[in-house]
Amino acid sequence: MKKNTKIFNTEVIERLALSDNIPPFDEQRKYDRLCMCGGVYPTRKRAIAEIDRFAYRGKNLVFFVLPIDFTYDKKAMIWQGEEQYSCDDKLVLATKKELVEESKKRMKFMTDRMGSGRINRKKLTKAEAEALAAFDEFQKYREDKCYPYAIIGGNAVLYVSPYKNDWKAERECLDMKGDGIDGCVSAFVYNSITPETSEKGDIFFKIISNTIIRVA
Repeated sequence: MKKNTKIFNTEVIERLALSDNIPPFDEQRKYDRLCMCGGVYPTRKRAIAEIDRFAYRGKNLVFFVLPIDFTYDKKAMIWQGEEQYSCDDKLVLATKKELVEESKKRMKFMTDRMGSGRINRKKLTKAEAEALAAFDEFQKYREDKCYPYAIIGGNAVLYVSPYKNDWKAERECLDMKGDGIDGCVSAFVYNSITPETSEKGDIFFKIISNTIIRVA
């Protein structure tokens, strides 16, 4: 037995196994440290600090390992300190700078990559250029235009509403998880065969290798 090893009552281990998915007793013997499960923290830094704290506390313990499951509120961290508006408030029009920053944050939330918050029109494929041109035409007569910040699947233009009152609802959809999907995002979908049926709405997506893939 290791020096300074703490002994756990077998009855306690069996009781905990009912709720914490601790491995069977025979499997526990091959482990030599104990880590505790955690919860949700306001920032990634705090979550990592909790992992390190429990890893340190468990370095001299034996018998079994509990899975570490500390996480953080990613949405709260990205949009922390921002004033939010509801649809019941007076309409608040965003500036161009605010639209770009909001676009960057949405890409960060979805892909873990900040990006520029802008579409480089010089590097678009033919299909992407047609989709963006159709989006521009779609809202040509609107005084307050939606801001496009990405194109996925060649024909789906992701956009941000020009009104901050819409942002809360648009953000809430970004992590609307379901069967085979990671979220839902506002987009204009261009139909190259029948352009007149192109429309604005929401599309479902999943993230693969930090890339947004449209699934519906």
